[in-house]
Amino acid sequence: TVVMAHHKCAHVFLATAVVLVAGKFGQQRECRAVLDSGSQVNFISKRLANLLMLPAKKVSLPISGIGSTEARSTSYVEVSVQSRMSKYQLRLICYVLPNMVSDLAACAEPKDGWKIPNELLRSLADPQFYQRRGVDLLIGGDVFFDIIGSERKMIGTGPLSLQDSALGWIVTGELGVNCFLGTNSLGEDMESSWRTELVDDCANFGQTSKSNRKSLEEQEAVEHFMQNTIRDDEGRFA
Repeated sequence: TVVMAHHKCAHVFLATAVVLVAGKFGQQRECRAVLDSGSQVNFISKRLANLLMLPAKKVSLPISGIGSTEARSTSYVEVSVQSRMSKYQLRLICYVLPNMVSDLAACAEPKDGWKIPNELLRSLADPQFYQRRGVDLLIGGDVFFDIIGSERKMIGTGPLSLQDSALGWIVTGELGVNCFLGTNSLGEDMESSWRTELVDDCANFGQTSKSNRKSLEEQEAVEHFMQNTIRDDEGRFA
């Protein structure tokens, strides 16, 4: 049971952008990315990495988050990312996670609109910045400030602003809205699912190679022999 409470709060817009990512055979696919200067590495969802069919390399990377929570990534891929607005592109080493973040919450459009100038609407980094949508890529601090530009424009909707970037104009700031708060934590639910999948990945780490499969089969055969055979008085196995 989830107890809901009506509350006046602020919707904070994260720095999101819709970018083009290239697959194994050069095919491009759109995905929503979050730009996070506080992350030391880049991340990609397992779902997107599988869709792109990118070759993954094994790794064991401990990840620490807010509240000293810890998890581990067991593989990484190299991703080619390109802006939809220009020829700007970069290659990123992205560590694979079962889930990136839960879908970013939607925010209702104000009665008087967003007041974004028409000439900038076509250049928004994330045209659906206010709509609920999943995130499959997190771009960290190593390239964050290379992407962010120097120009910033205030718009008429409260304290919102448009930040120039190589990926287009990014909507930033917060907007006062009516929202419902629940006693359960989406972050905790996501972390629980994330940890379960990571534990499975860690348990299977290295077990799929041909040599390791053979070693495991031999070990299982020895254990079966020890559990199901006995030696009689004459030294024979029965």
